[in-house]
Amino acid sequence: MISIMTIQVCQAFCAVYPYYGLEYFHECYCGTTPNPAAVKVTPDATYCTTSCDGNSTQKCGGAGYMSLYNDPSVPGPNDPPVFDNSNLVACYQEMASGQARVLDSPFSAQSDSMSLQYCSDYCRSHNLPYWGLEYANQCYCSAAITANSVVRPQSECNLGCAGNEGQLCGGNDRVIVYHRNS
Repeated sequence: MISIMTIQVCQAFCAVYPYYGLEYFHECYCGTTPNPAAVKVTPDATYCTTSCDGNSTQKCGGAGYMSLYNDPSVPGPNDPPVFDNSNLVACYQEMASGQARVLDSPFSAQSDSMSLQYCSDYCRSHNLPYWGLEYANQCYCSAAITANSVVRPQSECNLGCAGNEGQLCGGNDRVIVYHRNS
């Protein structure tokens, strides 16, 4: 919590993200895309009425409402369709607890240096053609995608990689999967 929150402070804090939002006096959030489930409300004096802690003339959202901004000068992370001789397959929903993972094998890695290259190299070292990333810092490898895996909209794999914010490394219970072309 920053008690000197202003629109400019939040924008600077979220400098590597194209979207930033303020809510309830002092809360600042960053992201690559708006949540597709979010409901846009008409900007008026009804919803985003809370003054920012650091500048009472600015509005920092409201209780349960976010003032959302987009900085078009920040490209944000993206999923390249081809990376390191691998094709992007899709964004998958991770399986429920107790079920097999989307990429089910004993080979996985977790690192604060996670990037597309890190995961690709790790899975290549185990000779597994499918590789995927989840939660910004997790990598999974497999010989195949688990049957009945559910494809989700690409926009749900929206977390920047822990080791390279300019790349996307899945999301919360979302795995971005690539397939290596031999």
